[in-house]
Amino acid sequence: MAAAGPVSNFFFAALAALPLKLGLIASIASFDNIGQESGTEVIGLFLVFIVWINVVLGVFNLIPIHPLDGFKVVVGLLPGDLSRQLNALSAWGPGLLMTLFVIGFVTPYNPIGWVIGGLGNQILKLIV
Repeated sequence: MAAAGPVSNFFFAALAALPLKLGLIASIASFDNIGQESGTEVIGLFLVFIVWINVVLGVFNLIPIHPLDGFKVVVGLLPGDLSRQLNALSAWGPGLLMTLFVIGFVTPYNPIGWVIGGLGNQILKLIV
């Protein structure tokens, strides 16, 4: 049940990528040329944006930190004792998540960006 959110994000990303993957719609590379391109190319850019947003949200939700869905998925997959021990650490999750965000904004290191960028790029290549 906890994986339903990320799975639905990946499903909608794949659905939006279908016209692009089948070559039914072409896409422009950026919003800079939006006034000079055809309507279908603008729709293609919109679909690329939908795919990207859904992949980013799906990957972000799979990070195994409470309160994200990935934490619930990991707790559900682990054996009883490990699951209970990890669940006992759930109170630290929001603070850890906020700390990772602050580290990403204040320092040149962005751990959440690394996860989303690395895994997200692989999923984007697979879908599109």
